[in-house]
Order: sequence, then C-alpha cells, then structure tokens
Amino acid sequence: MNDYYQMPDDPARTTTKKSRMSGRVKKGLFVLGALVIVGVVVAIICVAVLPSSPDDKDDDHPFLCAMSKDPFSYNHDDVDGPPHWMHISENTRCCGGTHQSPIDLLRKDLTCTKLSNISYNTDRQGALPGSLKNNGQGATLSFSSEDLVTDDFPFTNGDDFALVSMHFHEPSEHHINGTFRPAELHLVHYNKKYGNITEAIHMHDGLAVIGIILEQDNVSNNAALNTLIDGISNLGSPQSKVNVTIDPRELLLQAGGFYTYKGSLTNPPCSESVRWVVMKNAIHTTEANVLILKSLEVFSGGTLTTYGNERHVQPLNGRTVHSNTC
Repeated sequence: MNDYYQMPDDPARTTTKKSRMSGRVKKGLFVLGALVIVGVVVAIICVAVLPSSPDDKDDDHPFLCAMSKDPFSYNHDDVDGPPHWMHISENTRCCGGTHQSPIDLLRKDLTCTKLSNISYNTDRQGALPGSLKNNGQGATLSFSSEDLVTDDFPFTNGDDFALVSMHFHEPSEHHINGTFRPAELHLVHYNKKYGNITEAIHMHDGLAVIGIILEQDNVSNNAALNTLIDGISNLGSPQSKVNVTIDPRELLLQAGGFYTYKGSLTNPPCSESVRWVVMKNAIHTTEANVLILKSLEVFSGGTLTTYGNERHVQPLNGRTVHSNTC
C-alpha cells in the first residue's frame, strides 16, 4: 500500500505521466481548434450558398450619388451621351453601376409575389396644383405640395414616400418582353424620413418611382393624362413654364398589377436609390397626343423627335423582379 502511494515520487514515472498528460492536452486543443476552423468555414459557405430574403442581393453595394447638375445629352454620339454618362464627372460615376435602370421586364425573369396595389393616403382629396416646365430635355411637372404620400409601397419597410414630381420619356424606357412603347410617365417620390429629395437621392432607400407606359390608340380617355398633355402643348422653348392642376391618382390603373425591382434613376446622377414599380396596364392615348410629346423643343433647337429622351435598357445583373400578378 505504501509503495503504491510512493509511486508518484519516482522521478522516472512522474516524468512519463507528465509527458502523457501534455500529449492529451495538445491533442484536445488541436481537435478544438480544428472544430472552430470547420465551423467558420461552414458558416461562410452557408452565407454564400443558402437562399437569402428576396431582395437581399438587390441592395448589395449600390452605387449612390448625390444630385448632379452636370450637363448631359441623349445623343449617343455625343461625348456626354448615354454611353459616356459615367465619365462626365465624379457625380455621375453611378451610371456605371450594376443596379441600373431601365430594364427589359421579361416574363422569364419574374418572381410571383403577393403584394398590395399601389395607393396613396386619403388625407388629400382632389387635384394637385403644380408647375410644368420645359427643361430642355423633356417636360417636368413639379407639385406645389407634398400631400400625396404612398401607402405601403412594396419592399420599403412601411416608409412614407411623398410625390414631388412627374415627367415623361419618349419612347418608353422600360421594355415589356423585349418591346418598347411610344412613351412612359414617371412619378417621382422621396422617402420622407430624409426630409427632402436632395438628401434622399443618395440613400439606398431614398426614392420610389412609378412608371406608367403609354400605348397609342384611337382614343384618349384618361382625364389626368389629357390635362398633362394639354399643358405640354402650351410649352414653348426650353425654360418655359405653365401652371397645371392634375390628380396623379387617376393615372394608376390597378387592374393587371405591376412589376417591381431595385434600380436607379434613368439619367445622371443614375443613383441606385430607387425602388421601381412599373404598372402592367398601359394608358391608351392618341397619335396626336404622342406627337405633342415628340414635338417638345429641346436645347439643341430641334425637338424630341431627333434623339428622344430615353435611356437604353440596362443589364439585370441577377436582380429579382417581382410581379404581383403572373
């Protein structure tokens, strides 16, 4: 018994035992370290491979630029034309981003998603007064107040977006299944949490724009559109203005739904700060009305007929395009 208890005092046996214990500790630490490394690798793979929420990748590193006053052209042959917008200045570098607009809204790219119809709050009733201006590249209607605020705009976390202006592009900027239309209206809103559109334009969730396609027909029954085109017919040379009163809600044809995706402004600074909604149903208008849009005078001294004021469609680059009706 005494010999048993004296065994640890034997130098040789003590050395052997310490060595064996040290080996076990090292082996345990090695295994633990390996498990940690494996865990980190698995976590990285999961983040890269597993599906994310529908619009996570839409917000990956958007190009954000502040309001730009740099002159630009819609003539593709000009040094400041659409192919060269990204090189005009640091303010327009966003035109070379990967989340650009417009796009071709192809049926094969659509993700069916249950979304509410586009609507505004009901606090303000009736038409809104505004100032319609020939800006030398089109006509823009700026509203005198910000009373119309969107109600539950898709993929915007319930933020309030105030309508500030509307304008048109000829021909349409967005294509539907590879086809463009005679013109397209854009209703521009900013996120009210940023205070004004100047601050909102370079925020990833700063803007919301509704696109409405115009289709040529032998009738033009939409009162709001007719009022807008009548105003444009009274504009003269660039910088001319007229007062117009219009109810933009009359332009939102709900039947047929809409497309929505994350994109950019379609002219410099091309900031990738826009949640787009493009209405599926076009508003029908007459050839005479389309000619009024084409006949607007531009800075070059000609009319929009020469070059138009649309940007060509941009690559989708893996973005998700949702449709509330497929």
